[in-house]
Amino acid sequence: MVTAADPDAGVLASFLERWAPVVALTGAGVSTASGLPDFRSPGGMWERLDPMVDGHVDMLTRDPARVWQCWAEPLIGTRVVPNPAHTALARLEASGVISGVVTQNIDGLHHAAGSPAVEVHGHLRSARCLRCGAEEDMEPALARYADTRLAPQCLECGGTLRPQVVLFGEPLPASAWGRASELAQTAGACLCVGTSLQVYPAAGLAEAFVRARRPLAIVSRQPTEMWDEADPRLLRSAEQLLPAVASILEN
Repeated sequence: MVTAADPDAGVLASFLERWAPVVALTGAGVSTASGLPDFRSPGGMWERLDPMVDGHVDMLTRDPARVWQCWAEPLIGTRVVPNPAHTALARLEASGVISGVVTQNIDGLHHAAGSPAVEVHGHLRSARCLRCGAEEDMEPALARYADTRLAPQCLECGGTLRPQVVLFGEPLPASAWGRASELAQTAGACLCVGTSLQVYPAAGLAEAFVRARRPLAIVSRQPTEMWDEADPRLLRSAEQLLPAVASILEN
């Protein structure tokens, strides 16, 4: 029987221990403690830009600099690192309690924490040429964008570079989505952390657990979609709660 000084940590640890292996689905709220505001909260990107316009795939041909402004500009001058929520999830994954992390985030912080997370919305570690397909590390490409506020050009052919993120209007990468679906199908339960569960198809992973009456847990600072269907549902910050859970299950 799990016991803990933090009752919520004990509840979640018991849930994970009972239903392991568990698939984790994460969203922008897991990275706010690293200094990245989520999209919908005050100060988030969607206060300043319309992602359905500026972050849409059609903008690559109309004005690709706006795509860079929407998705890559927040990286300029920042050095974000994983926070305790990322490292706790990596610990739980390494122990086998969590079978895999599926993330909607493009910040790469799960990978930086040591998790081979499935990034269903892509990532900002590199950019890709629209003409020849050549890839380039994000840092030098972002530096060129920061200097000109124009979409950077490919060093190989002079074509336009795009961030390696999934834009609105684009399908999710087949390989990433296939792996995410496999993890969900083979897991005993689903743990949602820091996601509003409003963005599909990723939120459909959690919804499938609800439809099949399979166990679902949610950790969020505020109620989310599917909140009433989750048990446990914990109004907590992930960076405070998850390290305590990992420590309980490691003892």
